[in-house]
Amino acid sequence: MTKLLYVCLALTLMAFQCKKNDAGSGTELTGKWKMVEYWVSPGTIDLTRHPAPSDNLYVTFSANSGFSSNIDKWGYDQFRSYHLIDHQQMNLIKSGMTDKVKAFYTLGKDTLTISVFGCVEGCGEVFVRVK
Repeated sequence: MTKLLYVCLALTLMAFQCKKNDAGSGTELTGKWKMVEYWVSPGTIDLTRHPAPSDNLYVTFSANSGFSSNIDKWGYDQFRSYHLIDHQQMNLIKSGMTDKVKAFYTLGKDTLTISVFGCVEGCGEVFVRVK
């Protein structure tokens, strides 16, 4: 009876330790993302939204923490890798682990919003997943 209790307890603990696999659900960060708009706040509560300045601006997150981009206006093209801190924050890393910038992100099924830490009034870029 005691062994059965331990087995049930072990199975219960293992069930709670398993991570949900998001593969195929469309909610993973890896892949290519096209910039569709950016927003800024002029110091008030209101946000000013603008369409992306070009139709060919991308960021790419690879499964091995690699990062690439052709967006030079906001400096995304300088980053080479990323590290997820949690489900809302990441570090974008230029070279090595010492030259990094914290960013907040919101990940939807096919949308990604990134706001780099340090933008005083509030700013960010909105991306859609490239299929």
